[in-house]
Amino acid sequence: MFGLLIAGLMMAAFIGYHYLTLSSEYRARNFIHFQATQQAIDITRSVTVFREDSLNEVRAQVSAARAEAEWCIHNLSLLERTLANSVGEGNVVSACTSGLETSGKLLEHLDQVQRELDENRSGEGPDSAYAHRLQILGELEDMRRNSGVFQPMIDEVETILHRTVLVVTFATGTAAWIVFAILMRQFVSHWQDEKRTKREFAALSSRLKLALESPGEGMGLFDRHWQLVLCNRAYAESVHPDPAFVQPGKHIGAIMKDAIQKGHYPDVDPSDADAFIADSLSTLEFEEQGVVLFTGSGRYMRVRHRKTEFGDTIVTRADVTDYVMAERRQSHYVNRLQSANAEIARTALTDALTGLPNRRHFDQILGAKSDEEIGPIIRIDLDRFKSVNDVLGHAAGDHVLRHVAGILNERLAPDCFPARIGGDEFVVLCPADMHIQDAARIAERLLAEILKPILFEGRLCQYGASFGIAAPDPDHDEPADMLRDADVALYSAKADGRGQIAIFDRAMKHDASRTRLVADALPAALAQGDLVPFFQTQHDALTGAVVGVEVLVRWNHPRFGPITPDQFLPVARQLGQEAAVDRAVFEAGLAAIARLDAAGCVLPSVSFNASTGRLLAPDFLSTLDVIDFPDPRRIAFEVLETVSVEQHGAPLIYVLDALRERGFRIEIDDFGSDHASINGLFEIAPETVKLDRALAGRAMTSERSMGTVRAIVGLAHSLDLSVVAEGVETAEHAEILRRIGCDVLQGFHFSRPMPEDELRHFLASATMASPDDRATLARLAAAPGRLSLKARTAATLRRP
Repeated sequence: MFGLLIAGLMMAAFIGYHYLTLSSEYRARNFIHFQATQQAIDITRSVTVFREDSLNEVRAQVSAARAEAEWCIHNLSLLERTLANSVGEGNVVSACTSGLETSGKLLEHLDQVQRELDENRSGEGPDSAYAHRLQILGELEDMRRNSGVFQPMIDEVETILHRTVLVVTFATGTAAWIVFAILMRQFVSHWQDEKRTKREFAALSSRLKLALESPGEGMGLFDRHWQLVLCNRAYAESVHPDPAFVQPGKHIGAIMKDAIQKGHYPDVDPSDADAFIADSLSTLEFEEQGVVLFTGSGRYMRVRHRKTEFGDTIVTRADVTDYVMAERRQSHYVNRLQSANAEIARTALTDALTGLPNRRHFDQILGAKSDEEIGPIIRIDLDRFKSVNDVLGHAAGDHVLRHVAGILNERLAPDCFPARIGGDEFVVLCPADMHIQDAARIAERLLAEILKPILFEGRLCQYGASFGIAAPDPDHDEPADMLRDADVALYSAKADGRGQIAIFDRAMKHDASRTRLVADALPAALAQGDLVPFFQTQHDALTGAVVGVEVLVRWNHPRFGPITPDQFLPVARQLGQEAAVDRAVFEAGLAAIARLDAAGCVLPSVSFNASTGRLLAPDFLSTLDVIDFPDPRRIAFEVLETVSVEQHGAPLIYVLDALRERGFRIEIDDFGSDHASINGLFEIAPETVKLDRALAGRAMTSERSMGTVRAIVGLAHSLDLSVVAEGVETAEHAEILRRIGCDVLQGFHFSRPMPEDELRHFLASATMASPDDRATLARLAAAPGRLSLKARTAATLRRP
């Protein structure tokens, strides 16, 4: 009966809440209906006659209002409609139905106006567009009035619902209180009987307890319901911090739970006390050795129990602290020894920064495998990693290395073995059954992931990667040979422009052998003067007269014959000999120019390539000071566009300023081949820019490309810079570059790189720039604009 009353009370509250919520929903949707109707009226009033756009806006607002009326009707079930009529919501539903009919007629009227607009018909009198607009305005105002009277209906319904819920709740609560009072009276009577019975039971237990009071382990007797019958003092002291709390008649769960709450079992969370007690009791039934509990007194107790033939349970608690502590000390020492051995092994074979296996681990894995157990090797080297370290700091470099290691861990299959074997070098050993083309596809996926930009402390890390792949070869004497093959493929990928994937083949092996021979012979070539200067002429774009030369380098190798710079300069760069090559070519070139001057072939301009290593060499400026230059303005140092002032900072600026102070000219070589910027021009402050041959060649591809080159030339001229175009192959190409505005042209159309003797014969038959032309060139090189450019550069560098 009590349950039925409670259920009735809950049902009444639920029904009242449901209909109050429904009424609130009606109120909200009526507001939307009213607002849409008002917006339609405002639109109608704002126009004289309907046009396509205003008619569509009114239709949209009427449709929105109609949707709210439809919801109020179609969202009610049959039962809800019946109950709604009983509390007065029938009028509300009728109002919604009326609003639905009104909006439907209004939409039909709007459709009629739409048809007349589509057919371009304009009636007269009552059928005119203006009359239709007034009729629709009247219908809309009727809709608004109907919407306005809807709120009072909802207020009336909510008042009825509120009163009904109060009456039902009060009646049901009163009945529940009467039933509860009757139940409480019966409960008190039962509790008094039980209390009397417990007193009698306690008297009997006290007599039996005297027999249990003896030293030794704790013992307690519990009935089939786990209520304490009797126990000795040792049990009470071990099971609860307050032995007086452990009294006969108390349930084992109540004793344990109170002890847990008071911190007697520190290993148990008080919120998990019930679960812990239940688990302990179930475990004791099947575990003969019992369970060990840690108590707040710092002692360990082994708890066991056994059933009697009467269904009672005897629980014993023995102190096993000494045994547990001895066992734990032994286990602790063993674990520490095992952890130390594992840490030593892990540290010796793992890269501390990335967590990947290190070079030693990789060599062990590679050396332990037979030829049949080894698959392809993927060699990875990060591109522009040094720039990340130099520009953003070593913390950013470490972030990049950890990011790449994460990509290897996530993207590689479990049977692949990745390792970090150097500063920015990684390697992946693939399984034996993998084909080299599958390894190439893996490398493509890894490269795509590595090329995705990452940020470090809000700054973009610009880097990439090159991949070299090698497969097992029967000619290999040992597995490490395959790693060298992958190394060769990697350097081939870097030579192809970086960010590439190369697979080792026989041609690479031949090239690698050739590269090693070149590297071995380069120091001797520098010492013996085997690097000789070659010269390519530069011509005035308007007259075709020779205005200067660029000094290039060739190597007469004793075995391979003449070698071009692209074949040995990368080797020199890897060996750190690039600055020495530049110095040797510079000194030999100056000697050749002096001989040409003595023969009467005086060149207005001589350009030397200057690498960053040469410019930043500690003895660079001092070697210039001991050379007797007849006219330093004739000498120009070409700095590659890819040299970054931001990267090399103040030392590079100091060297460039020192060269200008000594009278030398500065040129930017290969302009347009990388990421040149206006700031770069101001920082380096050159007198001349040399267009990259690829950029100059685009002038012949299309009008758009020609316009791009013209814009760059115009930019240079606006900064008072002369422009040299390289790579001029034909007369047509030369004419196009001349019209674009280039000042000087250089390329195979005029001459190929030639040694000193051929240059002397060439100049003897060529048109040389006249003395007046040379004076003009000199004035251009020392124009006031150039000084202002230098001043602007200095101001830029002084800026904080």
